[in-house]
Amino acid sequence: MLIQGSSLRKIVSSKVLSVWFIGLILLFVTILIQFIFNYSFLNSDVFLRLSFLFVSYAFYYLILINLTVLLSVVFKSSTASLSLTILTWVFWTIFYPTIVGNSTEKLNPLPTRVEFKEAMSEDRSKGIDGHNPRGERRDALEKSTLAKYNVEKLEDLPINFSGILMQEDEEYGNMVWDKHFGKNYRILQNQKMFYQLSGFLNPFASLQSMSMGGCGTDMIHHLDFLKKSEDYRRYLIKTLNDKHAFGGSKTGDWSWTVDSSFFRTVNDFQYKTPSISTQINHYTIDIVSMIWWGIIATFLIRFKVGKEAIS
Repeated sequence: MLIQGSSLRKIVSSKVLSVWFIGLILLFVTILIQFIFNYSFLNSDVFLRLSFLFVSYAFYYLILINLTVLLSVVFKSSTASLSLTILTWVFWTIFYPTIVGNSTEKLNPLPTRVEFKEAMSEDRSKGIDGHNPRGERRDALEKSTLAKYNVEKLEDLPINFSGILMQEDEEYGNMVWDKHFGKNYRILQNQKMFYQLSGFLNPFASLQSMSMGGCGTDMIHHLDFLKKSEDYRRYLIKTLNDKHAFGGSKTGDWSWTVDSSFFRTVNDFQYKTPSISTQINHYTIDIVSMIWWGIIATFLIRFKVGKEAIS
């Protein structure tokens, strides 16, 4: 082709684009099938997520193809270029993620299960336990409640003190939960960011993060589910405790019950996956990393082709 007058730059560019277009066609067919079976007119987020996946993989394919063609230009032997391509692929997808994962855990370690439970128990024991009538917090709550209703004994209260006690204990438990689980969440987010930064040395790390984000199966979406489920648990417990305290029962009356009509008023837990448009900021590092790799790969292949053309 060079003898017939084609430039090396055009040959290499045509090679990159032709292979890339084949990959895009196969990728488009895959995404289209997913779109057909998952699309709902009431949920346009599916289209946005599949589009996000398509762009992510398309960009990754372009990076790989550029680097593969670059190696074939650098090495005259097809065996050498193929061997180095396979070696790079294995390092990126197997060894490097393992190395980064282990390093991330060392730099941002999570507490062990034993340490975590002991820390939770220690802080929890300082609050109202609901079963220790001599607890300082319990005594303070009792005194303030009696003063509020201007009575001297719990039995004289127009409400059920047990419900108030259980809710106060729950509120303190929520503070302990937020303290310790919040710390774990921050550690997990730091681990996630560290792994994302590794994408500047390995585009597969960025693709993996963007792919899981597009599918809604990464840590960001997992933590969102945990938060919303915990919010619902708190709503449910508070609803039950408030009904027990102010629904008509009196302190010490454990035979009091409610009928099914009350439970029908309690909202069910309904989780809705957040839209990818509201979560895209969590993948800024991955997007920048992929663009950076695209620029580097394009620059290297143009630079090498330019030198080969001159020589």
